[in-house]
Amino acid sequence: MMTRAERGARIIESGGGPAVHHAPSTERELIDLLQGAGPHVTFRIRGAGTWASVTERIRADATLDLSRLSGITEYVPGDLTLTARAGTTLADIAEATRANGQWLPLDPWGAPTGTLGATLATASTGPLAATLGLPRDAALGLSLVDAAGVRTTAGGRVVKNVAGFDLVRLQVGACGTLGILTEATVRLRPLPAVDRSCAIPLPAAQSDLTALLVSLRQIPLSPLAMEALNPALAACAGLPPAQMLLVRVGGSHPAVAQAVEALARHPHTTEIPSSAWPVLSASEPADAMSVRYSVRPSQWPSLWITVCAASDASARVHGTPSRGVVRVVGPAETQHRVQQAVAPLGAVEIAEPAGRGVTGVPALAELGRRVRDAFDPQRRLNPGVMDDGRS
Repeated sequence: MMTRAERGARIIESGGGPAVHHAPSTERELIDLLQGAGPHVTFRIRGAGTWASVTERIRADATLDLSRLSGITEYVPGDLTLTARAGTTLADIAEATRANGQWLPLDPWGAPTGTLGATLATASTGPLAATLGLPRDAALGLSLVDAAGVRTTAGGRVVKNVAGFDLVRLQVGACGTLGILTEATVRLRPLPAVDRSCAIPLPAAQSDLTALLVSLRQIPLSPLAMEALNPALAACAGLPPAQMLLVRVGGSHPAVAQAVEALARHPHTTEIPSSAWPVLSASEPADAMSVRYSVRPSQWPSLWITVCAASDASARVHGTPSRGVVRVVGPAETQHRVQQAVAPLGAVEIAEPAGRGVTGVPALAELGRRVRDAFDPQRRLNPGVMDDGRS
């Protein structure tokens, strides 16, 4: 059996690069690997590989593959909490909780084979985030291993934890740059008794679009999700290739029936199967380049119209009105054109995934650099991500 020092020497002797691939199956193996490696050896952190084309651009000496670090370690239905290792897929969690009428409402864009660790590390969201919360809201506790191989825990396994510095929220969305997430405890929710969805055609004029959104606030039940789609993305969900607004409502039978009846009063509204949502998420290409733009919700109609006008027909555009967000999936040429078009709106721009940068908030970028200086001054974990390029 190799010692920690011998494992570290193997990394150095191999010369580094993408060929050096480690897939620890336990947290102990991961700790030994990091402690045995030299202080200047850098690591690219990889989950299920859904965003492999992005993570492969990270220049590091070796890859840490966490896909084998998987499995649910504790599930307490009565407390609505579940603890799982970082490599556990969202699909596995959904299957385990469904039998108890519960779910983890994290629905990031992409296939359900994405892992819990990657979802939390990148703070990836989907349509449900506007109503049911962001990944940081679902995370109750984390186990982490830092660049020196020291294990740390944050939060706990119950909904109410001791007050103090919120290290959990700091780590969620840090893209593995402050520590390697090995296990997480998440908050579950009861599955709604009824779950129905409708598609409403979006008007072209900004004033009509604003009026539609205002009228939707009057329906008797707050939607679980409300997502706008451009024609290319609507077609991926099996809908007519036109701008559509998908509205998802869930709850008791009478409440949902009343909400669907209210939605049906809008011209040309059609009810769609609930399966349209996972089909829509899974349609995102694994090598997608995406940029998310954010404005105040009151500015969303202007942002949506501007982005759609600047995008070509092949780009996939979707947005969440209540969050003031529009997301563009497309090639670099499209992204550049959209970026120029939305500049006058003062939108915050975030390139996805893997934290490739935030534009429009210099103070936030500076704060991120200072925090990383405290947690990983040598930039050993995902060097170049969410940073100023230092390594």
